[in-house]
Amino acid sequence: MNITKITKDNALSFTDLSEESLAEADTLVGVGCVDDNGDPIGTALVDSDGERLLISSIRVNEDSRRKGAGSLLLEGIEEMAAAAGLDSVDAYFTEPEAEDFYLSNGYLVLQSYPVYQISYMDFIRAKEVRTAASKYQNCVKLKDLRPQVRRGLTALLNKLGFVSKLSQYDKNLSFVLVKPDDHPVAFVLVSYREDDLCLVIENLINTETDNPANIMQLLMSMAAEIKSEIPPESTIRFIATEDKIRAFTEKAMGGPEKLKEAGSLLHAVKALK
Repeated sequence: MNITKITKDNALSFTDLSEESLAEADTLVGVGCVDDNGDPIGTALVDSDGERLLISSIRVNEDSRRKGAGSLLLEGIEEMAAAAGLDSVDAYFTEPEAEDFYLSNGYLVLQSYPVYQISYMDFIRAKEVRTAASKYQNCVKLKDLRPQVRRGLTALLNKLGFVSKLSQYDKNLSFVLVKPDDHPVAFVLVSYREDDLCLVIENLINTETDNPANIMQLLMSMAAEIKSEIPPESTIRFIATEDKIRAFTEKAMGGPEKLKEAGSLLHAVKALK
């Protein structure tokens, strides 16, 4: 096995392992791993906030796992970060099995924020959700954003400190609340994991803190769409960066018994200096 930088010249070879993120990239976004025949078997996509290199995703073909490909990808990322003079390599994840992977490669793993889980059916049946569902029609699907709004959302994400790319999220289930002047003021960005039937709310942000109804608009738009997009046995997970997010969800769902703890957001870090 060997690793290689992913550039515009070879990005298309790795798109099966990275959804659309590589195909849309204009600059170097990570490293790839190829087998002895030169066939792609793994990718690691990265970004930077100027001090750290952040791993936005790391994937290895199922047949090539536990054979060293993942560790090779990390080595390539660390070399890239060191060459750029960055302080560390960081990754945020919720999958418990990933903890051993990072620990075995010399990373320190810390707990960040709690993760909670609710039933998909409990969510769409909740009285507050059903009552409010017909009120909100002001949100736009991520896939339907006009170019100028998409640029505005990307700028907003950067301003808020997020380095993830819009192509990492589900375009049908992610929504943006847009003002008449094409200014995005709130958004919910999600991904759906088919392997465990789980809808993950990765970012739920409202920049208009004096208008909490924005959050309900986003969630109601998502609720209406998931009825036709995901199986009824699915679960919904979200990261509670503040206690008020958990309290809001408990109220919307009709009680704390509907909310279950589902682990933590974990932060893996390796210092390079």
